[in-house]
Amino acid sequence: MLTLILAAVLLAAGPACALDPYQVYVSIDAEPDGDGSAELPFVSIQQGIDACAAGGTVYVLRGNYYESLYIDKPLYLCAGGIDAARLFQGQQASTIAGTSDVTISGLVLLGDPDLPQTFGTALHVIDSDRVTVLSCKLPYLEIGVLAQNSEVVVADSILEFSDYSLIADADSWIGMYSNVAVGNGAVVQCEDGALVEYLGNAGNENLVEVGAGCLEVGR
Repeated sequence: MLTLILAAVLLAAGPACALDPYQVYVSIDAEPDGDGSAELPFVSIQQGIDACAAGGTVYVLRGNYYESLYIDKPLYLCAGGIDAARLFQGQQASTIAGTSDVTISGLVLLGDPDLPQTFGTALHVIDSDRVTVLSCKLPYLEIGVLAQNSEVVVADSILEFSDYSLIADADSWIGMYSNVAVGNGAVVQCEDGALVEYLGNAGNENLVEVGAGCLEVGR
């Protein structure tokens, strides 16, 4: 009888090592049945995003990931350091939509590896506030970040050999801080009405295309 009671208590308590939804881990080398813990990480970044609680952190371990992401809640997406994790997104950009307080840190954001260089968009930000791209690398793209009705900061990142590092519509606010731009056709292009703050960037920082009604400060 005592054994049955103990078994019932253990079943009710659930697994001993439950996933912490505020700290989720991803590794391309993981087994497909991982639970997102540090010991048994998920194999895809999107699995980690889906399992992560709003305001939590998804830790992306070193490797090459072939997927496009969709983020619709506040979270911190963190790689171990620049060049540690590479995200090849195919022909569809990763999207942040209808949310706030999203940070992507340390990732290399790339397009389709099977298509010519400077193809595609790395990140499409729609109707979102306080989105930060931090210490990332955005190489060989048509557009690094496309912002629509959003607040986006790109900081401490390497922007290289793309047609445009960032394009913003008239309803967006953009901050570009302490980035290094190499070989870009234009670092920023924005429509009339957008606000761009541009401080401490190096490289071809003079190549900023703004609409006649775009408010540009800090260059």
